[in-house]
Amino acid sequence: MVWCIPYWAVSNTAFTPEFLHDNHRFLADWLNQPDRLALGVPSAVVPDSYNILLHPLHPAYRRVEVIRTSVFPVDARLWIS
Repeated sequence: MVWCIPYWAVSNTAFTPEFLHDNHRFLADWLNQPDRLALGVPSAVVPDSYNILLHPLHPAYRRVEVIRTSVFPVDARLWIS
């Protein structure tokens, strides 16, 4: 099961100091004590989509398998030329 970061939000107030502190604390806690294998972080590029972060120190990590891959076209405007 993927646990989505609870404080992440897209709004005009999303990047307040409190928002950044809460997210930093949440991620730091997870990195130090991986109680969940995966976290879903909202994509800044693809609307209504998540990037999944896997913690390699979680006991279940060794059972993770890639079952399918696919081509994902990335908009060229995202790359600095």
